[in-house]
Amino acid sequence: MYFDNVYTRVLFIGTWPIMALTEFAQKSLQRDDKVRKTYSGKMDGSYGHLMISEQKLLFVKEEGFIRKNRSVTLNLLFEKVGEIKPTSRYELNIVESDGSKHSFVVDNIPITVVEKSIREMLKR
Repeated sequence: MYFDNVYTRVLFIGTWPIMALTEFAQKSLQRDDKVRKTYSGKMDGSYGHLMISEQKLLFVKEEGFIRKNRSVTLNLLFEKVGEIKPTSRYELNIVESDGSKHSFVVDNIPITVVEKSIREMLKR
């Protein structure tokens, strides 16, 4: 029974942040829109999660270690995306149609994976 409790706590703690993050992001989406992909990294120097929905790109900035403070710092409809441009193996520039630029950096996967996910949703 002790091991079951430990396992349950680890499972709960391990899945809670992702669920809470998705629920937080859902508040910035239309009812018929859903988050399809999430990538952790830094956007313009701030740590958080780039979320790709069916209609837009969101970046949820995350601060704090135990108590997480989250805010949406990028809420960009696909129709306002001007260009997606990798600048290195781990960095991607997202250029808005008005010329504003955002730099997204990952440290655990090639940026081409993120680029491909964004381009697939842009084609829809």
